[in-house]
Amino acid sequence: MAMTVAATCAVVPEPARADTVFTPFIGQSFATRDDAVKVTTIGASMTSTVGGGFGFELDFGRTSEAVGSDAFADNSRVTMMMGNAVIGFPFGRFRPYVVGGLGWLRKEILSDGATARSGGLGIDAGGGLLGFLSGSVGIRFDLRYVRSVTMSDFDTIRLPAVLDVSDFLIEDLSFWRASAGLAIRF
Repeated sequence: MAMTVAATCAVVPEPARADTVFTPFIGQSFATRDDAVKVTTIGASMTSTVGGGFGFELDFGRTSEAVGSDAFADNSRVTMMMGNAVIGFPFGRFRPYVVGGLGWLRKEILSDGATARSGGLGIDAGGGLLGFLSGSVGIRFDLRYVRSVTMSDFDTIRLPAVLDVSDFLIEDLSFWRASAGLAIRF
């Protein structure tokens, strides 16, 4: 009887555990590779995956004040809060991943002591590499594309008259964000 119980316990797989990683990051946002202006971006993300594979991420980022580039207006900042699906590919201490989702973008333009704000829907997609130096501390490198959802995105979709998406849209805004951060797993 004891041998049967021991054999059964050895055969039954252990349930997959949630893996939660908090990553404060710093990076640069830019329009294209040819854009000479790169804007410092800081933020943090909280990612929870099952066994390092599929999961969900909340990502918050804020750019410093831009001096003008292809992506940002003079004296502007962008704040973003995105909810993303994550697919990771664990290989020992290293985990390449892809990420994508939608959330909220807010653009602030500072002019003559006044601040003009506009906000709306945004999407992001990208990927990166997460490597653990120990069981709970690692480094994450990330590159993702962020863009606002504009009315032209809905031109081919016929929405019901009661659904007015124009309140959730801002002007065209798109940029890349490259970042690195300290990953803390718990």
